[in-house]
Amino acid sequence: MISYCVCLSRPAQASMLLRELVEKTKVPYEILVWMNTSDQRLVDTIETMRAELIPIRVVGSTPCDMGMQGFRVLFEQAKYDMIAQVDEHVIMMSPGIPEKAAAIFKKYKDVKMLVADVVQDKYTDGGRPPLDQYKSFDESNGLYDGPVDGWFAIYDKALFPAMYDVTYERSFFLGSWARGKAISMKYRGLLCTQMKVFHAYGPAYAETFGSRVEEAGRIRYFGNHPLADLYMSCVISADNIREMRLNIDQVRQKFQA
Repeated sequence: MISYCVCLSRPAQASMLLRELVEKTKVPYEILVWMNTSDQRLVDTIETMRAELIPIRVVGSTPCDMGMQGFRVLFEQAKYDMIAQVDEHVIMMSPGIPEKAAAIFKKYKDVKMLVADVVQDKYTDGGRPPLDQYKSFDESNGLYDGPVDGWFAIYDKALFPAMYDVTYERSFFLGSWARGKAISMKYRGLLCTQMKVFHAYGPAYAETFGSRVEEAGRIRYFGNHPLADLYMSCVISADNIREMRLNIDQVRQKFQA
């Protein structure tokens, strides 16, 4: 039913994300990975999952972060009728996302892209704009029309040819581009608030997961020096880290309910 595509470079978060995809998916699926690191911790995680006969496959790898460029290769390798573009900062998802997406695609023939809603807290920078920037499309199914990107986007097979042909760059807002392309093809790309993910992004979470310095270097490499400086100046206390880990546990319990 669904091919999860993800580019990975952060071992601690990647391990959480990959396990979450496995535990929350009850339909036929595959996980296609582009490795943006040679970190042995991530290699070990994937090898362990392969030994458990989990359908995960490393399609390509580079020792440094290639940004969005790996997604084209991942999409071309996907075998199912839905492709999910999953941001590696996503560490949790609500159950039943593939089934919900398939039902919406079946009900609305002009909807070819769905983006999951984002659970936010005071530490994460990851998320969508406020809901007042969206127009209601079908509130009973949590569907809204408005600004979306690829933090967790699911594409129907009708969009696949366009996804293969686009020229990918390291820094590329693929989800926003895909929505624009869908509109040009007389389709729709919508937000679905009944599909939830937790997107742990920002300097505080980078510090919590032990990747703040590496993250700052990656951001500087892509040219955003003010944001890299913000990461390097981030100092949070042990109490803050305990609070954030407790929050992660609370979100996990909420998603399992």
